[in-house]
Amino acid sequence: MNFNRKKLDVAVLAAAMLLSSSAQAQTPITLFPAQSGTNYHRIPSIARLNNGNLTAYSDLRINGSGDVGYNAISVVGRTSSNDGATWTAESTDIQGNGSGADYAHGDAATVVDRESGKILLMTSTGKTGWPSSTRENRVQVGYSLSSDGGVNWTTQNCTDQVYQDAFDKLFFSSGRIIQSTVCKTGKYYRIYSGVNTRPGGSRVAYSDDFGATWHYLGGIAAIPAEDGDECKVEELPSGDILLSCRRQSGPGRYFNVFVFTDRDKGEGSWGKVVTSGDSNIPGQTFAATCNGEILLVPALRASDNTPTYVLLQSAAASTNRENVSIYYKELPADYTSPSSYLDGWGKYQVSTSTSCYSTMVLDKKGDVAFLYEENANGGYDIVFKSLPLSTITGNAYRYQAGGKGRYITTSEPTSTCKHCKVSASACSATK
Repeated sequence: MNFNRKKLDVAVLAAAMLLSSSAQAQTPITLFPAQSGTNYHRIPSIARLNNGNLTAYSDLRINGSGDVGYNAISVVGRTSSNDGATWTAESTDIQGNGSGADYAHGDAATVVDRESGKILLMTSTGKTGWPSSTRENRVQVGYSLSSDGGVNWTTQNCTDQVYQDAFDKLFFSSGRIIQSTVCKTGKYYRIYSGVNTRPGGSRVAYSDDFGATWHYLGGIAAIPAEDGDECKVEELPSGDILLSCRRQSGPGRYFNVFVFTDRDKGEGSWGKVVTSGDSNIPGQTFAATCNGEILLVPALRASDNTPTYVLLQSAAASTNRENVSIYYKELPADYTSPSSYLDGWGKYQVSTSTSCYSTMVLDKKGDVAFLYEENANGGYDIVFKSLPLSTITGNAYRYQAGGKGRYITTSEPTSTCKHCKVSASACSATK
């Protein structure tokens, strides 16, 4: 009896040591150096392919570090089949050849279709830059698609379709485009992306045909954050859409929520935008004026093993572009209220130096595959780090594979779910 108990204790200790070891943050890996000869890397984007591989992207800015409009830019990539432990050599995926519409392609926004495996990259394209863009001479929008895991790409110009004669200039916010888990009205599940526009500010575009055509949540006239800049979105458990965006006028983040009345038709309304972290208040998302990422993770609360969700928000946690961190908070029960995102955030600091844009996805183990800019030197080093949820949250939460959390929908669209062929209120995917 004592011998068996001793064996059990040893086994439990060994399992605990293994869990502790596996939950350690990975040593950072520089995937793209700030300077590469006379060229520069900037702007991270990362996606997980359907086979579990991670694919990371960066701008390669030719003979200069400026954005689109200043020099030729290509999108380059690297791939990992082991959750980021090792990576393939850098390859040129979308070629900016310094000529015409293909003069430059940069600021990649990325998504992988969960059924077909196709990869979509939306880019700022051409020779006109953001500062000089007018309705007559616009920043162009590129649409690049790969059907073979990123080996081959086709690129089209979709500027007119995206602008819809409503804006003087716009671009898709780099990093992560999201794909709905509940809305499928045609061949593909819907995708959503944050878009920075003028006149106006941050808007959310959506596509039901995997990026071939785009519409705007609430219509073109709806501006969920007038002073917003680069912005990111996440789908809430109800299927409603959370917006988080950089501010034009100072530090902090704007948050707003779009609540659907008819999800299939894209109908609904935005709430009242709120500002978190415009000053350094504990529990708020104090952030520099640069791009970050927002990600919802199914989790178990360690204190009572309750299934829930944890929301992650990355940002340069300073008034300057430095100290990239990941803020975290348990998703509140009233998550369709924008004011729920004002405070209650914890913080995990990733970088202790100059650092800027960041993005993240979950890898096949459920760890956070985090890609961020660090060590400014003309461009930035594009750095990868694997972070378990337990590490980010100080062991308060851990990832729950396949988890849906404890929240049910707070808005019941009246339409029929095209995927389940039942009323949306009865669709299990909305729970």
